[in-house]
Amino acid sequence: MPFEPSPPRRPTLWEAWSPWQLALYAVLLLGAYMFWQVVVYDLTNSAFVPVLAAGLLAVILPCLGASWWHGQSLVATFDIRAGVGIVLGGLAAGVLAWLPASVLAELSSRLRPPGPEYLDFLRDHLPTSTTDRIAAFAAVGVMAPVVEELVFRGLLYRAARSRWGVGGATVITSLFFGIAHWEPWSLFGLVGLGLVMCWLYERTGSLLAPILAHGVHNVLSLTIMTRSRDTLGEDRAASPLVLLAAVVSLVLLVMLVRHLRPGSPGNANPVNSSDDRY
Repeated sequence: MPFEPSPPRRPTLWEAWSPWQLALYAVLLLGAYMFWQVVVYDLTNSAFVPVLAAGLLAVILPCLGASWWHGQSLVATFDIRAGVGIVLGGLAAGVLAWLPASVLAELSSRLRPPGPEYLDFLRDHLPTSTTDRIAAFAAVGVMAPVVEELVFRGLLYRAARSRWGVGGATVITSLFFGIAHWEPWSLFGLVGLGLVMCWLYERTGSLLAPILAHGVHNVLSLTIMTRSRDTLGEDRAASPLVLLAAVVSLVLLVMLVRHLRPGSPGNANPVNSSDDRY
């Protein structure tokens, strides 16, 4: 039987695309995500169904297609590796990050309070029925974290890391993460959350850890907003006890992440400014 050479291996997404192409792709995905949210909202008048539909159509399916085109699964391409430490660490990090991020968001809201139109929109669209709650928690706790982590950490962070290192990529990605939400009254909290997500990704080498932490943070925030629907926007100064609890949570968060098993994004191989795999 004559020898038949195996077909050449197709280059992965990270081998075939330059950092600038990856960054541009991430921005295009983010733009499409926002566009389809507006389109679906006009059709449904729901705040959460558009997140589910736009996330699937504008981000997950394109990322899945790009992964398959380059001969990999979505899990392999974006390092969505699972493990007991990754899962527990991500969930715990989301709980511990919530209070410090909320205190930072409160500081932002004092400098730039949300307008009455935004607060009225929020009150009108917070879930009330069981169906609404299911859609809300699926959108906020699952879809939004997956979509945003694919874009901001899975694409932008890795692209920036190959050029500016861990520190530069963390700062750039976190700032863009905060600004891209178009919520100046929550900017400091969003940037702080972005920093935590980058650190989690860097420490574990798996996008699953920041996805889980992001989801826990979102679910806690939605739960608190739903319970305080009638007092949204009221001026509430953080008490010394809350500030102390936030500091303790931050210290515990740092201790937790420092003890997570290290592993750099990219098949657990370090990626730095001199990495030529891109």
